[in-house]
Amino acid sequence: MQISPYKSAADVLTKSKMSDELREQLRWLLQSQNDELLAAVSDGRKIDRSAAQQLVDGSPYNDDQALAKHLSPNGSGNRLTGGQANRPSGNAISQATSREDGR
Repeated sequence: MQISPYKSAADVLTKSKMSDELREQLRWLLQSQNDELLAAVSDGRKIDRSAAQQLVDGSPYNDDQALAKHLSPNGSGNRLTGGQANRPSGNAISQATSREDGR
């Protein structure tokens, strides 16, 4: 027995297809989260919503891509030096993993 079409927590266990009401709820929730993300990126980067949407759509970025798009915390490269000096090349995580594996 279902009390309301919007009370759909058990649907994933009891139904083989997503109800229209659950789909509506999920779309609303995801759109709301996306709007909050775009507002935060737009405000934090001082860019318009369209530019924020492009950044989000293009993510994730590796370190070289982020530097090329001026996405570092201060917008100009390495946080400590203010530029690219002393910055390791390539993806720092993959380099650290390679060192651990002995490659």
